[in-house]
Amino acid sequence: MALHKVRFPDGSPRHLLFTGSWDKTIKIWELEASCRLAIADYKSGVLLNTLVGHTDFVKSLTLLPRHLVSTSSDRTIRLWDLGTIAQLGINSVQTVQTIKLHTRPVDRSVSATRETGKSSECILWTADSMGVIHVWTLDPALGTLVHVETIKGHETSVTDLLPVEDGLWSGTLHSVLGSQNTVSMDKTAQYHPFGSTKRVSIPHDSSVHSVLLLPAQITTRSILLTGSDDEDIRVWESEDDWQTYTMISRVVGHCGPVTSIKCGVSNGEGVRVITGSLDGTLRSWTFSGKLYL
Repeated sequence: MALHKVRFPDGSPRHLLFTGSWDKTIKIWELEASCRLAIADYKSGVLLNTLVGHTDFVKSLTLLPRHLVSTSSDRTIRLWDLGTIAQLGINSVQTVQTIKLHTRPVDRSVSATRETGKSSECILWTADSMGVIHVWTLDPALGTLVHVETIKGHETSVTDLLPVEDGLWSGTLHSVLGSQNTVSMDKTAQYHPFGSTKRVSIPHDSSVHSVLLLPAQITTRSILLTGSDDEDIRVWESEDDWQTYTMISRVVGHCGPVTSIKCGVSNGEGVRVITGSLDGTLRSWTFSGKLYL
């Protein structure tokens, strides 16, 4: 799912929601927004267009400047041009690049903007079910993705990607491989520093579904949260850029795998940590040395 705001020549904004599905399509919805202060309360959505191109499940959607990236179980990455919507309408969205570098289903994608001197660079990471992460840049002149490097380290499906200032965090599942039912010992959260081949691997007792490095609005300490298949949230701290680390607490609260950890703003309460689980609940936490509901 990805949210995109388009401003038309008359100055009126339109809020578009992109959703990917197991039906192999991407649907574009226009959201009717009732804005109060800076918060949009979306009342309903109208289906505007359906994008067809993938031949298997759509696994992730990520917005880049003037573009949408989709990844799929068909092992491809597709780049869609959104730059023509304002002038030519919603039906003008077309695939401008199809990439077939991954050899397994492409489960995750994420982007970030990195400052390089006086300019900025748009970086995209894509990850597949064999643990391979590819790094791309968006060529602003050509409007296409250019492959930069391949990151290896995981042995199984990458479940989450989190770019931070100096590197990339990733988490993985465990899997059963081969006829002897050998269990992979991946089950890690890994940190891949930019410009270095070294990586930090934090082992877990079960699959790692989600990772979050706490922002400065919450704490000045270097704190990482990980959500696992065993239903717990682990809180890690490092004082040397994750060369060494300590688990400072293990938080029990959910009754299912913790599949998402994000930051959110709560009215009157500042920035909070929001966790989602397969138990069907969202939980809101504050951090003061430990996580508190």
